[in-house]
Amino acid sequence: MLTTSPSRDWLVAVWLMGIGMACFAFFLPRWHDWNADSRLDLTAAIVNHGTLAIDAYHDNTGDDDFYRGHWYSSKDPGQALAGVPVFLAFKGLVQIGPIGAFVNTLEANSAWKNAVADAAGKAPIGGGSLFPFLLSGRKTHKDFALLQYIESLVTVAAPSALFMGLFFWFLGLYSPSRAWRALLSLALGLSTIVFAYSQQFISHVPAAILLFVGFALVQTLAREGGEPSRLRQFLRDHPSLTAGIAGAALGFAVLFEYYCVLGAVCVAAYAVKKLRRRQVAVLVVAALPALLIVLITNALAYGSPLTTGYGCNEPVFKSQNCQGISGFTLPPKLNALYGLTVSPFRGLFFLSPFLLAGIAGWVVAWRAKVEDRATCVVATAVVVGTLLAISMFGGWSGGSAVGARYLMPLVPFLVFGVVFVLRESRPWVSVLVALLIVASTFEVWIETIGSRNYPSDLIANPLFSYSLPAVTDGNFPLNLGNFVGLAGWNAVLVLPAILVGWSVVCLAAALGHQVHSARLAG
Repeated sequence: MLTTSPSRDWLVAVWLMGIGMACFAFFLPRWHDWNADSRLDLTAAIVNHGTLAIDAYHDNTGDDDFYRGHWYSSKDPGQALAGVPVFLAFKGLVQIGPIGAFVNTLEANSAWKNAVADAAGKAPIGGGSLFPFLLSGRKTHKDFALLQYIESLVTVAAPSALFMGLFFWFLGLYSPSRAWRALLSLALGLSTIVFAYSQQFISHVPAAILLFVGFALVQTLAREGGEPSRLRQFLRDHPSLTAGIAGAALGFAVLFEYYCVLGAVCVAAYAVKKLRRRQVAVLVVAALPALLIVLITNALAYGSPLTTGYGCNEPVFKSQNCQGISGFTLPPKLNALYGLTVSPFRGLFFLSPFLLAGIAGWVVAWRAKVEDRATCVVATAVVVGTLLAISMFGGWSGGSAVGARYLMPLVPFLVFGVVFVLRESRPWVSVLVALLIVASTFEVWIETIGSRNYPSDLIANPLFSYSLPAVTDGNFPLNLGNFVGLAGWNAVLVLPAILVGWSVVCLAAALGHQVHSARLAG
């Protein structure tokens, strides 16, 4: 077991965040994805037209609603709203001569031909353009593609990379082993569906991050001990501030993905049990602004605060989402439960088998320490509740997707559970977990980067019948290696070089810090 110190933990956290950011940023968003396009359409409508109606852009997506003569994005508004300041910055910066010239040069790169070709192969819904014009005076469709990448970097990839570092810090509450905490943080970002959806302008990853951050902050106040940390001590010294951040995180998780309300309620109930009344009150009040935004956007678009984009106004998915409550119908479907968990089609545990150790971890934690039993209950409630809810949704398979994308909020909780297995079990169990993480990494990466588009829901076994053949043939999505004139495997191998370089820099910094500390001690 490695001993820890706050300074060394920060170095490891920075290394983890750099690794995550490099991997997420290396592969560009997939073209053409209705889910991401619908959200960017709403961002563009707000910035360019001051409206929630996406009339000027909706031809590129089927994830839209038609209501009272206007088209609206059918998606939860959080991701699109987060993209507004990024679009405003892009819109202003391209007007600056040197920056605009650089953008033009970047967009002239021949690597974009794959994006354009992929979009050209899919007919627009309404006969318009799959890459609509975004800025007056700039008659280039590539602005849309480039902006989608920038939006993904700023609002999804960067928060996801930061979360890897925060997850490493949080696990210090339960394990002093820097090695195991680092491995689980890497596994969270690179060995689960978090990797696939940290590359897209889609809200699954931000919502999961916000939900778990809310839980982690409540847990920081509720549980004593843990590895030495200035941040942890600061949060405990300012419990009202910490509770407020936790509440805001839970509220915004719902703004990004409505069904996260289940997990948010579970965490709030846990806070009621563990925190003081004043802290609970602060948490609840802090969650209200985000929930108010949900009600306001619904009212502005559909005339009622309780009417969402998922329902009878969707032309493409009307037959699915007009059933029950926004497509959710009782009882849970057995075929969906199988498909979401262990099937080769969308199985969460098929793609990331090490997550099964998370379930075992909650059993271990329940038996090992009484103080961890409430934690086991809230984590289990989030996992089971969300799984059952999604199994009642008609579109549980998620269309073209990598794994069970609607189960994203479960992933951090399951990875968290693995720490108890590593902490309490025998060495051979730890070796088995490490091997499962390696296997999970291979599976997730192959299915994510195999081919330029995510597997269709018409493919029963996408890993072996779609993604693996594509990887074997060197068929990869658009990536940064393409922009330096490389293709196929030659382009993808740029990423390991980047990761090695970053690791060398961090190792040199760690050694330098060690030498400096030794001189001060001497």
